[in-house]
Amino acid sequence: MDIYGNKYRTAEADVVFSNRGFSYKLDCGWAKWPEYLRKSTVVSGCFDCRGNLYVSTRDINNPIIVFDANGNYQQSLGQGLFSDDLHGIFVTPRNTVLCTDKKRHIVREIDADGQLLRDFGVINHPSDTGYEQDVCSWLKREYGIPNDIHFNAAFSPVDGLRTIKRTGAPFNQPAKMIESSTGDFFAADGYGNAAIHKFSADGTLTKTWGNPGNNDGEFRLPHGLWIDRMERLWLADRENSRIQVFSTAGELLAVIKDLIYKPADIWANTENVFVGEVDGGITILDMDMNIVSQLGYENSPLMAHGICGDEQGNLYIQTLNFHKTGNILKLIRV
Repeated sequence: MDIYGNKYRTAEADVVFSNRGFSYKLDCGWAKWPEYLRKSTVVSGCFDCRGNLYVSTRDINNPIIVFDANGNYQQSLGQGLFSDDLHGIFVTPRNTVLCTDKKRHIVREIDADGQLLRDFGVINHPSDTGYEQDVCSWLKREYGIPNDIHFNAAFSPVDGLRTIKRTGAPFNQPAKMIESSTGDFFAADGYGNAAIHKFSADGTLTKTWGNPGNNDGEFRLPHGLWIDRMERLWLADRENSRIQVFSTAGELLAVIKDLIYKPADIWANTENVFVGEVDGGITILDMDMNIVSQLGYENSPLMAHGICGDEQGNLYIQTLNFHKTGNILKLIRV
């Protein structure tokens, strides 16, 4: 006799993550997907000023999905504009959307109707950083590893990062771009580069900083970034498992270490900065850059590849893990 467990076990469980005064109830069913999109791989998310959540997916036919504040599906945007490796997403104060196409080495800005406004970078032209796409051949050449082993570079991002020799121009597999309140743009260019790029409002590149490595001011996959109310740039230096904080002029202000679970994305309100950790946690800091709470544990459901929040203090994480917990998790502040 076969006995089966409840496949809705995670969604039906009353799960609360709590630490040092920050408590959140897990809601795995907030997003009400059309059935044909329910298993979409969701990469990143950001709210607009009206409370709609925009998420990026790896569905080439439905690259950007919009939900209202209650989790109801509204529309799909961006058909025909992106590869199947759309990455970070950011809704600007002007209600346009910055979409990072990692595979095509560009950031595209579209309007709220999904019409292309402009590109940052040159489509399908990666900058020269020394990055080698064929990681298997690189490992054989550098370390004598036989090339007949079963190896897929897509599942070995750390080895790929080791091939980067120098910082390059925009872009080589960028991760995310955001816009500041002053109209400047900042991009984390991390999968094939080790740089932060700053652009003026008209799209002109004004500054690039960073180098591959693990010293202060160096990066090993600059991934998510956010600018807080004090105009400080917070960067998730993912494979170095730390946050680096800069002025918008590129001056290093602080290095926050020992986040443990590979920080992947950052979002802030007026009081706190929230760091989503792709290996299972959320770290919360105050505006003095002190860690005030850490939620989750290694390989917990909180595998936050992306993180954002609403005006009520709730958090939303994008997990890449539909088969385990769902692709958008709401954390209700309690």
